[in-house]
Amino acid sequence: IVPLTFKSEEDYEKFDENDELVIENIKEQITGRDVVLKNKTKAYEVVLDCDITDEQRAMLISGGLLNILKERG
Repeated sequence: IVPLTFKSEEDYEKFDENDELVIENIKEQITGRDVVLKNKTKAYEVVLDCDITDEQRAMLISGGLLNILKERG
């Protein structure tokens, strides 16, 4: 689970229950702080905030804590 929040509170109201949402290339996007969420149903994008520590970011990119521990041996 990637902890993302809306950068703009107004964006929250733009979504409906059956909208198809996509985050493309999530691993690449979470290397920075901004993540683009695409609403394919309504054809628009919003920017989300990925406000996490570098350690948490590395954990997400690796696929979780167990994968990091496995890599370290």
